[in-house]
Amino acid sequence: MTSVLVLSLLVRVAALGWSLVVWYRVRDLRVLFITVLAVVLTARAAFTFFGGPSAWPIAAIPAVNEIPGLIVSIALFTTVVFVGRALGEKVRAAEDLAAVNAKLRQQIAAREQAQDRLADSERMLSTLMSNVPGMVYRCHNDRDWTMEFCSEGCRALTGYDPADLISGKKATYADLIHPDDRDPVWRDVQAALADGRPYQVNYRIRTATGEEKWVWEKGRSIAAEGEPRLEGFITDITERKLVEDQLRQAQKMEVVGQLTGGVAHDFNNLLAVIVGNLEIAREAAELGSQAQDHVSRALGAAERGAALTRQLLAFSRKQVLQPQLVDLNKLLPRAVELLRRALGEAVEIETVLAGGLWKTMIDAGQLEHALLNLTVNARDAMPGGGRLTIETANARLDEEYRELNRFARPGPYVMLAVSDTGGGMAPEVAARAFEPFFTTKEVGKGSGLGLSMVYGFVKQSGGHVKIYSEVGRGTTVKLYFPRAREQVVPAIERSVKPAAADGRTILVVEDDPDVRDLSVEALRESGYRVVEAGDGPAALAILRDGGHADLLFTDLVLPGGMDGIAVAQEARGICPKIKVLYTTGYGYSAAKRNNGFDEGTDVLAKPYRRAELIGKVRKVLGHDEGNEE
Repeated sequence: MTSVLVLSLLVRVAALGWSLVVWYRVRDLRVLFITVLAVVLTARAAFTFFGGPSAWPIAAIPAVNEIPGLIVSIALFTTVVFVGRALGEKVRAAEDLAAVNAKLRQQIAAREQAQDRLADSERMLSTLMSNVPGMVYRCHNDRDWTMEFCSEGCRALTGYDPADLISGKKATYADLIHPDDRDPVWRDVQAALADGRPYQVNYRIRTATGEEKWVWEKGRSIAAEGEPRLEGFITDITERKLVEDQLRQAQKMEVVGQLTGGVAHDFNNLLAVIVGNLEIAREAAELGSQAQDHVSRALGAAERGAALTRQLLAFSRKQVLQPQLVDLNKLLPRAVELLRRALGEAVEIETVLAGGLWKTMIDAGQLEHALLNLTVNARDAMPGGGRLTIETANARLDEEYRELNRFARPGPYVMLAVSDTGGGMAPEVAARAFEPFFTTKEVGKGSGLGLSMVYGFVKQSGGHVKIYSEVGRGTTVKLYFPRAREQVVPAIERSVKPAAADGRTILVVEDDPDVRDLSVEALRESGYRVVEAGDGPAALAILRDGGHADLLFTDLVLPGGMDGIAVAQEARGICPKIKVLYTTGYGYSAAKRNNGFDEGTDVLAKPYRRAELIGKVRKVLGHDEGNEE
């Protein structure tokens, strides 16, 4: 056994082992063939090495104990190495290619996902912009507001297609801005940009149809293509502006109402003193004398002043109402007959009365007064004559109506409308029509309190008033009164005989000493015993100290922390049979704060005459006497 044989065997074993490794990795037929050849050659070398025959039946295979056998072994090993390396590089290249392909597939999948997300974002953005109540835009920072992009909301907002504004063929956005607002808007936007902050502006635009809208715009400056651009959002705020204007108007009316109510309250007390003293002076004057004539004229002027204060109280919603169940269809025919004589033949009156009209709880006398004010205003708006239409209807005001008329309460109403064919009013005039002392008539032709009284009466009755007017088309004023839920049966008034005083005692509670003195004097002259107090606590102290009174005659508004209603409640607790008569020149709000008047409450409005006071006192005390006819 030579060393050549050993070396040949080792080389063949190495070749066989390497070929097996390569076959395990590659699984190629060429490697299989080489592996089989290596097995055969290695087997032969092994047989020879362990004493086997040196010759094989296959003559083509050389003997292992020869130098050529070693050469064959080396050639086999070399072949296996080179083939293995070549195939290994091929496998690595395939693996690298597979890795690259896998990475590419991942990148493609990631890009597809990104594209899907981008498409979803674009769809969502498009949906949002199409549903947003307004217009999203990008434009140049120039005075034409040259548009580069407008969302689909442009159509609803402006009446133009986005392409029309972008191209500028039909109009630029600056053309839409109201001429009076263009310069102020430009200045406000540029001032905000100069400060490096977003801009917010309110202004008016005119749409493609000529409609005027209020809009709110918010935006900011961006850099695009090396030039500044403006990006922002514009939305319609016309309804919000209307509500804000209504709120401001209501607040102004409320403030004016408080002022006029306070003035009327103090003025009524003054008139009460004036009227009382004038009546005393007239009684003292000689019948038919010049002094009596002067006093009578002064009393007439005082009565006109009292009528003025009643109108002020009506506007400020502080008059005392006597509501009753009213069917307007039955009340209007009688009222219309009176109106025909008051308005003259030049005005044609037409009535449209709805069938099945609901009833409402209102003061019928005040309603007739309000109707008279409306029709007189309508007559003055038609100096050459015209047609006046008085209409009734059942109406339901819903939430949608309330959105446009913030202070209207939804629900069922009885509607009374007065329409004329006069010259109408401009919007700015109609907005002030209910303000006290506001009038478009010449000086001396009107006080400006007619519509104010109507406004206050309707509001105090829990209703709503709306005015519609167009220049050259006429005016319609609609009064909405709440539908009466309960069918109230009016109490049957008893015929009261003018009872004698019979020494009855009256407790007079009045904080104004002049008014109190006149009332006390008139009652004492009529045979009544009178006890007086300046406020509620003093009056209650008289009753608690054993004092007796058949009637409590009290002002509604009193100092000392108690109003007239509270005094009456406490007095009834001390003297359960005591009768109560209220007087007021400014009392509705006080009564309302104390849950309102009870049904059948007796109220004497200031200023009152002596005869009115005595008649009212006798009537209230007569209820207890059972004097009926």
